[in-house]
Amino acid sequence: MEIKQNVNLSQISYYGIGGKAKIVIDVSSEQDIKDALGYINANKLAPVYILGLGCNLLLPDENLEGVVLHIKSDSGSLTKEGTSITAFAGVKMSDLIEFSFKNGLAGLAWAGGLPSTVGGAVRGNAGCFGSEIKDNIRLVRYIDLSDSNLKIQTMDQTQCQFGYRESYFKRNPALLIVSATFNLQNAGLIEMQRQKEIYQKNIDYRQSHHPLEYPSCGSVFKNINQLDQVQKVMQVWPDIEALVKGKWYGKISMAYIIGRLGFSGYMIGGAQVSKKHNNYISNVGNAKAADVKAIIKAIQDKFSETFNFTPDPEVQILSVG
Repeated sequence: MEIKQNVNLSQISYYGIGGKAKIVIDVSSEQDIKDALGYINANKLAPVYILGLGCNLLLPDENLEGVVLHIKSDSGSLTKEGTSITAFAGVKMSDLIEFSFKNGLAGLAWAGGLPSTVGGAVRGNAGCFGSEIKDNIRLVRYIDLSDSNLKIQTMDQTQCQFGYRESYFKRNPALLIVSATFNLQNAGLIEMQRQKEIYQKNIDYRQSHHPLEYPSCGSVFKNINQLDQVQKVMQVWPDIEALVKGKWYGKISMAYIIGRLGFSGYMIGGAQVSKKHNNYISNVGNAKAADVKAIIKAIQDKFSETFNFTPDPEVQILSVG
């Protein structure tokens, strides 16, 4: 555990955006979390903000009072039992996948290149290439920060109430994920080689199709996945039917919609809709949260005008006050 004061959040956030935090406590183990929460309670610090990599989070331009609990990566916090792996919340997904390969276990290759910690991936039910974290979860250990006992509790996969980029944890921000256990499968040499090839292929795809040269929050909007909303878009653009059925797994790509609505390259301040992947808003030059939010609103307004409903952000927007 390390306690820091007056930390510039733009220097530690994935997006490179954010004001200063009065106190930041770095934690990289379960014991660190317990010690940090003890310190927070003893000093009556509030509110408490949780930050991992922050790869799907937009922090505010304003300064944060209270304390930021910064869950940092620790690739050593991984254990194997049979065909299950338990990982501390701060472990990067890439470290988890590499650990599974070393132990002859398959099931997570689809997440190649996914920029997230375990805790963030579980909280947002991260997904890509037709798979989601929920497909691998056995149980999640967490602490309810609103409970003065601060004891570690457990939820199984069903109790997590996973949905599209949703979970019980995302809907209840007082719940701090401590670790997660993943169900995987034994793989022989041939199958493991195939898994590694899938893993690398997905990394290569991200590098060629996503604007990784600039800080971002990943996909800004959720793809359109509800049947009634898919039908509303297709009523306006009937020519995309083949893409919906063949390429987008029954959803509609927000990157496609944003580009077709004319926002590719759209810029406010230091924030820009990526021309490489239109569902990314890149920080191309000291962007402010206000810049990003203004672009989000402009896209939502045009979208609503076109399709008569508003797309949901995938990015978590943290506000103060």
